[in-house]
Amino acid sequence: MRSALFTVALALAPGILGMQLLPCGALSEDMRLGGDAKQYVLACQLFVGAGRRLEIAAGTTVFALAS
Repeated sequence: MRSALFTVALALAPGILGMQLLPCGALSEDMRLGGDAKQYVLACQLFVGAGRRLEIAAGTTVFALAS
């Protein structure tokens, strides 16, 4: 179980470090990673269902946190 301090740090760290936090759950629309933001944080499961597209541009880094 995560502590409250860890949860706060997790919420603040991506913005401080210039990373973008990815959404949790199923994508509701197509998503492209890259462009201005080159680093992303995956803090939970992200599902790309049928009919959805997740494009990751070359040079993009996705960091995943252990559960």
